[in-house]
Amino acid sequence: MFIRDAGIDAEHLLIDPVVTIPLPLSLVPDDETEPLRWPGTVPTMLWHPLAWLPERLSQPLTVTIDDGEEVTETDQEWAVRVALELQTSSSAACSPRSSSRLVPTTSQTSR
Repeated sequence: MFIRDAGIDAEHLLIDPVVTIPLPLSLVPDDETEPLRWPGTVPTMLWHPLAWLPERLSQPLTVTIDDGEEVTETDQEWAVRVALELQTSSSAACSPRSSSRLVPTTSQTSR
């Protein structure tokens, strides 16, 4: 459903059963005239957080371990990292503590 709604070709997505939604792969334009979004993207889907991943989440990380060897995340590790980041960032925004300042509780409205 996401593929159809977003209009993004499967070649520009990581589709893996470790996460429930396809992850758009980072585009690296050859020059400044190329678009920064995927060909065929439906503009009304640009509300989706996956369309706006920060650079640190937009592709698998490469890290240097103790012996100097560089190791790159697998697609599955990257997918889990993105999913966890999305979950924790949305959980913080929806936590009872933060939402209580925005919406009056029953005790506040009965006064």
